[in-house]
Amino acid sequence: MRLYPILRDGFFGAHLTEASGVRSGAAGVERKCSLSPAGVLPSWKEARSSREPIREKFELEDFAKQVSMVLLFDRHNRLLIYLRDGKPDIPFPNHWDFFGGHLEDGETPERAMVREVKEELGVDLKQWNFFRRYACTEGDAYPNLKYLYWAKIDKIPAELNLAEGERLTSIAPEQRQNFKFANILGQILEDFVESGLWPQPVDNF
Repeated sequence: MRLYPILRDGFFGAHLTEASGVRSGAAGVERKCSLSPAGVLPSWKEARSSREPIREKFELEDFAKQVSMVLLFDRHNRLLIYLRDGKPDIPFPNHWDFFGGHLEDGETPERAMVREVKEELGVDLKQWNFFRRYACTEGDAYPNLKYLYWAKIDKIPAELNLAEGERLTSIAPEQRQNFKFANILGQILEDFVESGLWPQPVDNF
């Protein structure tokens, strides 16, 4: 199977295929965008310049940007999300977002995720689980690898201080269709709901 990205309206979209992955040392599923069955990444640079089928083996370095994010749940098992600023010069203004950000030089995805949660919410995250990795070639402002985790904290929005963005809230799974999410986060959230991992009252952290 050969997949290559198509540039649409200045944003890149994601082709999804399944591959095996690991979640917190247990069997899990890793969702990847634009991957061959062997789990190798396509070169978005080469694909943009040609409509011909591209070679099947590529390196992670083909994606210069790497992002680590967490689906963060509050005390009542509701997903914490924040509204991005309405500034027209930022990607996806006035869209809802998860917590996380770009990896800094030498940072692992987990360290980046922990740092971003501390910077954005003032929370020292102690426990988390790996969900999936997404190689995004469409649907975002630029090609990137997204590492997705999920975690739960013993707080609610009223007890948190949002350091960036306009507003913080938390949602139940049945409310997700009422929110417009940035880039491919809406699809990621659908994948998470389908996975059955949304925390329940019996879950212990």
